[in-house]
Amino acid sequence: MLPRLLTLLSDMDSHPDDVVDLINLDPALTATILRASRSAFYGGRAQSVENLEDALAAIGFKEVYRLVSLFVLSESAREPLVLYGLTPEAFWRKSVACALAMETLCGEMGAPGATGYTIGLLHAVGEIFVNRVARAQAPHGLPLVAFAQPLATPQQELEASGLTQSQAAAYAMRHWRFPETVIEPIEFQFQPHEAPTYTQMALRLRLGKWLTHLVLGDEATARAVNPEFHFAITVPGNSFARMVDDLRRRLDEAAGSLHGTGCAVA
Repeated sequence: MLPRLLTLLSDMDSHPDDVVDLINLDPALTATILRASRSAFYGGRAQSVENLEDALAAIGFKEVYRLVSLFVLSESAREPLVLYGLTPEAFWRKSVACALAMETLCGEMGAPGATGYTIGLLHAVGEIFVNRVARAQAPHGLPLVAFAQPLATPQQELEASGLTQSQAAAYAMRHWRFPETVIEPIEFQFQPHEAPTYTQMALRLRLGKWLTHLVLGDEATARAVNPEFHFAITVPGNSFARMVDDLRRRLDEAAGSLHGTGCAVA
């Protein structure tokens, strides 16, 4: 659903009915959006919401897309990622924090915000696949042993499952028919300069991941990401410290927007 919604969002000629028809295919998602749009998070704007058309009119297409993406992520992140030492809640917060960081960076640099948000949200989806494959391959049902910290390496992932998170994510997202503008930066997130077409977005993702770890208070992992590359990108009009404070506030708001909707980890 996300790639189809992203396409609609990118098309200036998209009609709200197209969005409503797509979301209505999933009753659980529809119910979640209706409950979320009526929540205190949106104040008095959506108190009279009775259907998706009302929700779209009350909170706008951008917020509906955000709610859909947060719901999809929460439904995907129901299992602990033992290899990465992450609970479902921690994975959700990391992914959403990176989505918000990418949206901010794209806004500062004049790039498409919805594309950046989606890249950040799904940048770590490969971890889910690596964890599942490693669990299935664990000899005699032995419990998985977490990777050496502070940052898992592609070599650790290869030894545990036979594939890296970047490979897994790229394969899955091409199967789901995401555009290459989203897939390539995720595929080359650990070697952003090697991205053949969308190098700048891959660099933004590396910077977004660095900001994400600072937002989550994980300075050791932030140092492991090595932020020196960020000098290849200029960020006008805002300091990184101010960004981190703003992103922490927005991460709490994102969780608050789904409070009481029954989502798995919000």
